[in-house]
Amino acid sequence: MDSPNASGTADGDTQKTVKQPESAADKELAYKKRREETAAAERKSEEQAKSAASKADNCRRMREYKQSLDSGQRIALTDANGNRSFLTDDKRAQEASTITQNMSDCGN
Repeated sequence: MDSPNASGTADGDTQKTVKQPESAADKELAYKKRREETAAAERKSEEQAKSAASKADNCRRMREYKQSLDSGQRIALTDANGNRSFLTDDKRAQEASTITQNMSDCGN
């Protein structure tokens, strides 16, 4: 049989922990932790909203560009020197293929 220790309980017994009242410092620390967690969640939510808005805008632009490519109208490009040139049929087909692949992320 286990012999009682100095606190009067047996060595093999598990001691029940009584929850001590929190001190003001502990309460303040818990409050700060909750505030930080809430702020982090808000930042994450804002970043996700910005990302979704950016993705939606990019998808809209790609759809519009694809419509322009598919319409057959002449599309002018400007090079680094300011010279204008027009998309050739081969370049138009290549651009349309690239846009179609990129639009797969848009769910369209």
